[in-house]
Amino acid sequence: MRTVKDTVEEVVTAPAQLIRITAVVRRVVQEMHMGPMDNAARVRVQFLLRECLAELDECLDSSLNAELRRVVRIDLAGCTEKSLHVAMATLLGWLEGLVDGIQMALTAQRLATVADARNKISQEGTALSFNGLNRTTGARESVRTGQYL
Repeated sequence: MRTVKDTVEEVVTAPAQLIRITAVVRRVVQEMHMGPMDNAARVRVQFLLRECLAELDECLDSSLNAELRRVVRIDLAGCTEKSLHVAMATLLGWLEGLVDGIQMALTAQRLATVADARNKISQEGTALSFNGLNRTTGARESVRTGQYL
């Protein structure tokens, strides 16, 4: 059975890299809001944007890359400070949305797994409470939690 984790690994081949890129973009956007950029800063942000997009090419599947390219459209040649702000903020929003979506999918899978386990336990009739009493009969049953050192 395919899990959400398998699907995530297919579309995001390097999740840690995705998280690092998101953190870098977030920090750059924060710095950009501190004040106006000089020419050297604008060139550096252009370089970072280009590098981030190249890194994302390596860690995302083709469908996500195509979506990213549609969302973050910018002509880096001669772009203004405002257009760089918009491009970086758009990239950050897209990355955070992707990360949030992955986290939500993994959480939903965990909750489904817990619900399945609870259903199996209740169907088997072995539902013990935490104090060792059988929920249906009220009788104390031996509950071994493992080796005690």
